[in-house]
Amino acid sequence: MENVAHALAGLLVAKGVVALRERREGARPSARFVSHAAWVSALANNVPDGDMVLTPLTGGKLGYLLHHRGHTHTLPIGILLGLAVALVSLAWWKRRAGSAAEGGDRRWLLLLGAVGPIVHLTMDGWNTYGVHPFWPIVDRWFYGDAVFIVEPLLWLAAVPFLFRDAVSRAGRVILGLIGALGLGLPWLVGSFVPLELRLVILAFGAGTATLAWRLPAERHAPASLLAFFVVPAMFLGTGVAARAVVARATAEAFPGESTVDIASTAWPSNPLCWSAITVTTSSEGELVLRRASLALAPSILPLARCPSSRGDTITAPLTEVRASPRPDLRWEGEHRTPLARWRELGARCDVAAAMRFIRVPFLVEKAESLIVGDLRFDRDERLDFGELELPLEVGPCPKFVPPWEPPRVKELSAPR
Repeated sequence: MENVAHALAGLLVAKGVVALRERREGARPSARFVSHAAWVSALANNVPDGDMVLTPLTGGKLGYLLHHRGHTHTLPIGILLGLAVALVSLAWWKRRAGSAAEGGDRRWLLLLGAVGPIVHLTMDGWNTYGVHPFWPIVDRWFYGDAVFIVEPLLWLAAVPFLFRDAVSRAGRVILGLIGALGLGLPWLVGSFVPLELRLVILAFGAGTATLAWRLPAERHAPASLLAFFVVPAMFLGTGVAARAVVARATAEAFPGESTVDIASTAWPSNPLCWSAITVTTSSEGELVLRRASLALAPSILPLARCPSSRGDTITAPLTEVRASPRPDLRWEGEHRTPLARWRELGARCDVAAAMRFIRVPFLVEKAESLIVGDLRFDRDERLDFGELELPLEVGPCPKFVPPWEPPRVKELSAPR
């Protein structure tokens, strides 16, 4: 997820901790603790994205693919970074107050520092990019395949409650701008969000604002956390249903193929329209990728009203999908590559390194180079961040390649 949503989640968790302490201890924590809790939680919820400083270890696009959501997005290192944020806050507390924080304040701040990265990894796990939080025990990727990277509903769930309880003018201005952007963004990208859903978004924002103003202050923390996390719950639930529909459609249309993966995502604020890519293996020994758009409830929102997942021109060469039309699913092109060719390329150290990230691999072979890319992120004819142009002859092997298990390791491993 993007960093605004991470920060908002951190502020809501801090709000929950303050309410919990007040209930357990019978008195509201000090204003100094409330301020430090907000900063620690917001920063700890963002600190895993500091992995950008690691991309030069490998360099170039490959460095980004291998190290973004890399080691800092694992539980051991993420929690240590969050605790470091809390320790810095405690040092600042001592410097400003002239004395160290008391035991209770210190323990709660350390807890917020540790919990922040866990919440961050959970939120990143909602989308199709994926996370591998359990390194060094488990190196595989985990994908939620549900929530779009920017989700205005999350902002509209959190901002009214935070705005209502904010004590500084600057805080209210920033939160107000975020809320206004959450309401306005669906109208600025109207082609992605049908009119009916734009109106639902307005109603959702009005509903959370009404709750924030009408509920007593002591109920703000649980209400805001519930409103925030019910959004991904909705997308995760409808995502299960969407992938089941795509899986059945694939099995019916291509009975001679085996489905090995379905990468999916909902469009922003739209749990009824989904973009999906199926990964299958054919009886002819090919890895087959197919893009599709799905209307989960076509009687409510027809397929024609759902955005297309394919741009006019993209890098991956796609051919027409030969399948009977359906009222709820639109096939938008397929890409085939012999598994033998992928296994041959997998012997190259640069391709093998890239495959530690690439989940939906496509191949373009040119006269003087080859392009290896991930169809999940191929949106136009330019080389996007998930696409690497490599020389025909293998150069120096990439350095500092992390141990992430390649998503397609089973299909692209040489048969025994």
